[in-house]
Amino acid sequence: MRTLLLTRNFPPLWGGMERLNWHLAAELARRGPVRVVAPSGTAA
Repeated sequence: MRTLLLTRNFPPLWGGMERLNWHLAAELARRGPVRVVAPSGTAA
């Protein structure tokens, strides 16, 4: 299963949603390839 995760909240920012999305991507990656699309920079 291939997964695309679109989010405005992803590290290097670090907070509740960023941490949740990081762990979500890591767990999904155990089942297949994951691509994360998020804005670059310090704030979205």
